[in-house]
Amino acid sequence: AGDVCCELDSSTLVEKEKEQQIKVTTARANLEKAMKDIEIQLTTNESNVAKAQLAEDLAALSLVSYTSAGGEYEQELETVKGDIKKTEEELSINREEYERVRDQARLGYANVNQLESARLKVTQSQILLSVNRGKLEVLEKYTRPKKEKELAQTAEDSKRETQRARLEGEALMTQMKAAADAAQLTLSVEDEKLDLFQRQIKACRLVATQAGEVVYASQKSSRGSEPVVIEEGAAVRERQAVINLPDLENMKIDARIHESRISRVMIGQPVEIEIDAIPGDPYRGKLQSVSSVPIPGSWPNTDLKEYEAIVQILDSPERVRKLKPGMTAQIRVVVEDRKEPVLQIP
Repeated sequence: AGDVCCELDSSTLVEKEKEQQIKVTTARANLEKAMKDIEIQLTTNESNVAKAQLAEDLAALSLVSYTSAGGEYEQELETVKGDIKKTEEELSINREEYERVRDQARLGYANVNQLESARLKVTQSQILLSVNRGKLEVLEKYTRPKKEKELAQTAEDSKRETQRARLEGEALMTQMKAAADAAQLTLSVEDEKLDLFQRQIKACRLVATQAGEVVYASQKSSRGSEPVVIEEGAAVRERQAVINLPDLENMKIDARIHESRISRVMIGQPVEIEIDAIPGDPYRGKLQSVSSVPIPGSWPNTDLKEYEAIVQILDSPERVRKLKPGMTAQIRVVVEDRKEPVLQIP
């Protein structure tokens, strides 16, 4: 037991195994990459959500900073009002100076140039005051509502952007997890194929499961009575019997019974056995099993129908050891045609 009885050519399977190992390695690498992509996407999602949340917080702070008491708007408002107040004071001073220079010019103490310079300062103060008052009006009527709406819209958009970043990250994670599941399934399938090739390569070495004599399987071709030769280099088909390991102490006989007689035989009936190689020394046996369906005949007798049967040999082990696998035997199944006693006439 354990000896190699026969080895089939496994070169094609070995090549397929190598190719399959490459596929398994590729599938495993794809799975590892998919898992790493999930880790990278997870950190990317956290970063994107954090950035969006920061932008949302800053937008909310900008809105509060502009609209709250003492905020940016009120500071701008106070600045413009301060400029107006300053310009009004400068205008008042320039007017007084202009009136003083005008009075001096009437008395001949100031010339025309001095008078014109004082007048220009008044005009400039008036223009500057008008500009500052325009700034105040624009700030209150247009700049403030515009800025408040822009900041409010930015704050609202930043909230939606945070939600979008979160949902987009979840969608990418779902997609990548699906890709990882597909890679895992692909690896499992490729592993199963590799395991199949390895088992097939292992099965090419036919190892004896018990002690005994190795016998080539006896078969006939489907086109006639020519035997199928089992030899080195011969092609074999799937499920073809190549060798047998018979138990020499428990020999059995494979027989065929014609369909015309199958109704007369029953399991357990005694059988007389004549071995062609041992003439005049019959063996005893019994019918152990009979197939339930017939087997078709070989060409050209394809219409012939026979039933396979197995006959168990009941002789002592010493006599059974005289038999060799492959010997030809003739059997006679003993059937009881009549169950009642009959008279025999000499």
